[in-house]
Amino acid sequence: MMRSNAQSELLLQPTEPCSGTKPSHRGSRLPEDFHPDLTYACQLIPDINAEEEAEHFRDYWSAQPGQRGVKADWPATWRNWIRICRDRGRYARKAAVTISQPAPVFR
Repeated sequence: MMRSNAQSELLLQPTEPCSGTKPSHRGSRLPEDFHPDLTYACQLIPDINAEEEAEHFRDYWSAQPGQRGVKADWPATWRNWIRICRDRGRYARKAAVTISQPAPVFR
């Protein structure tokens, strides 16, 4: 069966994706300029040292090999990291503020 030029052109045109399907986003490695939301961390865990925890986060994800270190949404990955820290009780804590008292004077 021979196709006409009109039929051949119709077959070569790109098709639209079905409605309800999302375009695929493959993700990326942690960008070097990524700045996690430290305010979110402090709101969720008041005694967290957010800057230090962000360093742990960056080091951890930068060291992950291959596909394991690729994420589609780094801000969401940070929020999840903080929720896990809260739930497990394992996170960098702010240094305790101690009020030093003067040494006693013996006479």
